[in-house]
Amino acid sequence: MSAPAPWTPRWSPGDVAWWHYRRPGWRAGDPQTVHPVRVVEDSPERLVAWLAGGTPVLAPTLVDGRPPRAAGTGAMFSAPRIQGRMLWKGGGTLRIVRPGERWSVWLFWDGPDLDGWYVNLEAPHRREGSRTVSTDHVLDVLVDPGRRCRLKDEDELVAAVTQGRMTAGEAGEVRADADAVRRAVAAGEPPFGADDEHWATWRPDPAWDVPGLPPDLTPPAPPPVRTAPRLVRPGESRY
Repeated sequence: MSAPAPWTPRWSPGDVAWWHYRRPGWRAGDPQTVHPVRVVEDSPERLVAWLAGGTPVLAPTLVDGRPPRAAGTGAMFSAPRIQGRMLWKGGGTLRIVRPGERWSVWLFWDGPDLDGWYVNLEAPHRREGSRTVSTDHVLDVLVDPGRRCRLKDEDELVAAVTQGRMTAGEAGEVRADADAVRRAVAAGEPPFGADDEHWATWRPDPAWDVPGLPPDLTPPAPPPVRTAPRLVRPGESRY
């Protein structure tokens, strides 16, 4: 696999950035996924970022607030969506993405030990100010600590084609990306090689607090609740 062209770093360790996923044809105001992250490394070769547990995130939901998967594979891509807000659950995840690549690699831990790599297939990232923006490609690859690979959400990729989320040709490209991930894992390419083993024992800076959502996407605080005055009848105590 040829090395991707480098990008120009713009962030320093500890900076807050926002990791976005937007559907094809996305327009301002449409639902999107937004994850506030702390930058661990931003170099010409890769961006490494930390998403802490308990971080406020945005994600599309069904109109009743349930996740899109609740609509079932028959409607999960065609059912109307609204913008939802929630907290990222779990102990956090370290993400590694290289310029020009069609996936990012997420590291999870089960206690002190690495639980494996979650390879999220997606469009190459582009940078917009303090944001890094991509489009999720539905299919994912799970890699266990022994570097055995298996696909996740194959049924959803089929549903994405059926419901017009992507074409059959685009789905074929996504499957080819999954094959490329398998080859990268087998060949020990970054971040699966010996030179990247330090990420398995990486831990976040304890001084980092949980970052918030972008100011333009942070909903205003609700107005204070005021109780309407109750009329007091003659001879009736107010208390």
